[in-house]
Amino acid sequence: MTTRPTSDAQQERAWDALRRLYRARRLITGVTAVAAIGAVIFSLLLPNWYRATARVLPPASGGLSPLAPNCWAICPVCWGACWAVAAQPATSAT
Repeated sequence: MTTRPTSDAQQERAWDALRRLYRARRLITGVTAVAAIGAVIFSLLLPNWYRATARVLPPASGGLSPLAPNCWAICPVCWGACWAVAAQPATSAT
């Protein structure tokens, strides 16, 4: 792989750009810090607008929970929880 030689003018422009960035480092850091602090303050002032609901219904026919095979496959400790759900009497939804 051959590299194309750069001219002195290209190198000088690159160094000039780096010097300008170095001189403006305080401005760049300040603007970034103010934006970050502003974003944190804004996010803390926003109201929480999430909502979660969950409904767990036993099977209407009685018997084992449909999740029982999954419980047994995942964790033998869960067997009691699956049997407890299956043992609850079926209630009608009102």
